[in-house]
Amino acid sequence: MATDVSELIAVLNQEAELFSSFLDLLDRQRDMLVSNNIDGLNQVTIEQREKFAHSHILDLRRRNLVEKIARQNDIDGDITVTRLLESVSDEQGAQLNLMRDTILDINEKIEEGRQRNSFLIEKSRYLVSETLKMINRMGNSKTKGSEYSNKNSTLKLTDSNTKRLSMTLDRRI
Repeated sequence: MATDVSELIAVLNQEAELFSSFLDLLDRQRDMLVSNNIDGLNQVTIEQREKFAHSHILDLRRRNLVEKIARQNDIDGDITVTRLLESVSDEQGAQLNLMRDTILDINEKIEEGRQRNSFLIEKSRYLVSETLKMINRMGNSKTKGSEYSNKNSTLKLTDSNTKRLSMTLDRRI
C-alpha cells in the first residue's frame, strides 16, 4: 500500500504542476485578449485543450489509485484526503496534506483567472456589438447629415449642425 500512496502523491504532484501551467496559460490568454491577438489566442486555446486532455488522464489515474487504496484499507463511501490520512504514515500524510493545499490554492487561482478572462471576452463582445450598432446607425442616418471622422478615432454625428455628439472608443481594459 505504501507504494500506491507514493504513486498517488506523485500523481497529485503532476496534477499540481499541470494546474500551475494551466494558470500560466490563463494569464497568457488574458494578455492575448487585451492585445486583441487572435492568432495568439488560438494558440493558447489549443494548449489549454492539450492540458485539459492530460488533466483527464491524471484524474483517471488518481481515481483508480484512491479506489485501490480504499479497497486495501476497507474504506467505504467518499474517499477524501482526510480519510486517507488515517491509513498512511505521518510522512505520507504530510505530503498528501501539502499536495491537497497546493492543488486547492491553484484551483482557486484558476477560477479567478477563468472568471477574469470570461469578463474580458464578454466585454469585448459587448464592444463589438455596440460598434456594429453605431455603424448601422451611421449608415441609416446619412440622410440626416451625419459625418464620420477617423481623426483620433472620434465619431461625430451632426444633425443639421444643431447637435454634435462625440464618442471615443477605447478597447483597452
